[in-house]
Amino acid sequence: MGNPENVLLVQKMHELILAKQFDEVYGLFSDSVVFRNADGSTTDGIAAVNEVMETDYSEVTFENYRVGVNLAVTGNNGDEWVLLWDQVDVISLEGKKTSELYMEAFMIVEGKIVLMNQFAKPRL
Repeated sequence: MGNPENVLLVQKMHELILAKQFDEVYGLFSDSVVFRNADGSTTDGIAAVNEVMETDYSEVTFENYRVGVNLAVTGNNGDEWVLLWDQVDVISLEGKKTSELYMEAFMIVEGKIVLMNQFAKPRL
């Protein structure tokens, strides 16, 4: 198993995103953070992540956030990861609601998130 403090870091990130406290979220990432997004795109660097959060995340409402599993693991090579399965309802500005299931993997180095791999599918 990995460092349980890393699970708390990832949980804190989600709490802050849901509360739209983006300025505090940015402090949890390394400057060179990489998001590998569910749609296959990549967001590279803290400035690009800031832009996504300020534009895309601020325009939607998140409801009914639920966590299924949070696991801290240490790879054979010493890499620290948090594996997360969660779900949320996303409501657009137009009022359209989608329910999403996510599987995310966060790589943590020296207390900062350096990489996020995200996979998503609609919840049926």
